[in-house]
Formats: sequence, structure tokens, C-alpha cells
Amino acid sequence: IRATDSESNTSDQTVTVSVTDLDDTNPLVTGNNGGAGSSTSSVSVNENQTTVHTFTANETVTWSLNGGADASRFNINSSTGALSFSSAPDFENPSDANSGNDYVVIVRATDSASNTSDQTVTVSVTDLDDTNPLITGNNGGAGSSTSSVSVNENQTTVHTFTANETVSWSLNGGADVSKFSIDSSTGALSFSSAPDFENPSDANSGNDYVVIVRATDSASNTSDQTVTVSVTDLDDTNPLITGNSGGAGSS
Repeated sequence: IRATDSESNTSDQTVTVSVTDLDDTNPLVTGNNGGAGSSTSSVSVNENQTTVHTFTANETVTWSLNGGADASRFNINSSTGALSFSSAPDFENPSDANSGNDYVVIVRATDSASNTSDQTVTVSVTDLDDTNPLITGNNGGAGSSTSSVSVNENQTTVHTFTANETVSWSLNGGADVSKFSIDSSTGALSFSSAPDFENPSDANSGNDYVVIVRATDSASNTSDQTVTVSVTDLDDTNPLITGNSGGAGSS
């Protein structure tokens, strides 16, 4: 650099300008798929849960959301990159923008130099069996919470229950549950020992035995049906013979 005054005197100065590096490189976001730095990724999650995916980057970043048709349905942990639903989605009642169970959100990573990268994420919600089985008892219709059945005294067979899908059968309480057993495969309910109308052993001694039958499907969904088993009287009393002497019933 030269300086020249009004008398044409000059001075020169040699200047060295050193250029220093700045972090002007955007971070690389890694999602569920697509590789580091991909602009898009996708992930499938089961309905009825909030956890989605934890994102990573090639440097320390702060995580945030930066739009997407369904951004309002999500939260992200600014430190860990853990993306989650604000409330668990229901496959049968989708709340995404196109009602197709494909939720779209843009995840943003910002490094210490304010460089940013965005990744558009599509979260597909998959269906789970979350429907309780429907029990059909002796009456009341499929799915009824109660049913009743009448059986003769002196027998153990009560009723065979059915359901609208494959289930495992069990007993789940009731005032007289100890008096019963059920076949876990067939749903056949029976008395553990044959009841006697003249000597009732139910909780209220009224020959009305109460037990709760439970059906559990392969996804652990359950339904209960409270069953009242009424024991009816049979003529099981021997006749009394009256002979010439000895009184009625004498042997």
C-alpha cells in the first residue's frame, strides 16, 4: 500500500492479510434411513405410542421442528434429537393432514455457528390389534357384559362360550368363582363339583352362582362377561313306601 503526500513524497507498507476459517458447513442429519445428510427420511411406528425416532448429526447441534404438514402433532427434544408424537396416534382415527396415517414433519439441526440442515420426515403409523374380543354367552348377544344360564342340579356342565376371534379363556373373579373351572381352549364352563339344589353353596345361598368369564386374544386384548348360573331343582327324592307296618319309607 503506498501513501503519497502533496510534495510527492511516498511511503510503502507491505500488508499480509491472513484469512481464518469459519464453520460455514451445515451439519449432516442422520434419520431412520437415507444416510447422513439426506434431505428426507421415513419411519414406521405402531399406533398408540408416542415414541418415533432419535435423530443424530455429525457434530453437536440443537434440534427443533421447522414445519411440515403435521408439525403440530410432534415434539422434539432440543438436546437429544428424540422425536415424539404430542399424543399417541390412533390408526382407526388418523389426524394427519391427508388422513392417511402418514405424518410429515421437518426436523432441523442447528450447530454452534448457526448453520442449519433440515430433514423432511414421514412417519407412517401402522395398525395394531387393539380391539377387545366379543364374547357370546348363553344370552345377551355378542359382546354383552352379562349373561345367564340355567342348569339342572347334580351336573357339572354349564355352557360353552364363543368369541369372534381366537381367544384363551379364563376366570376373572365373581362371588362364586371358586365353584367353577373353564377350559382355556374351548371356553367350556363347568362346576368343579355338581351343585345340589337342596344344599346350595353359592355366596347368597340362593342357587344363583356368579362367575366372571374372561377372553384374551393374541394381542392381549381382554373382555369379561359376568355370568349368573341358576341351578334348578330336580326330583331326586326317592318315594316313601308305606307297608303294613314300620311307617312310610321303612325298609
